[in-house]
Amino acid sequence: MHVMGQIVNAARTGTVIPYDAAVEGYTVCMQRVIKFASQLDLFQKYVENLLKFWEIRRHSKSCKSHEANFLLQVFDERPV
Repeated sequence: MHVMGQIVNAARTGTVIPYDAAVEGYTVCMQRVIKFASQLDLFQKYVENLLKFWEIRRHSKSCKSHEANFLLQVFDERPV
């Protein structure tokens, strides 16, 4: 909170932000940006995997339907 106090004080008084407060503030900001970006990347990977799962599932159901139709055709063409 010391850094935030220095930044707020500089804003109130119109003075320059102390160097150590600026560096610490920048460091904390970058850490938060990196954390957010990694969470966003994780979310995107989750969505990609979810979409792949649904595509595989849809394809699997489609294949089962075609397989069933094929089997019906094969059995219908057999001599009795």
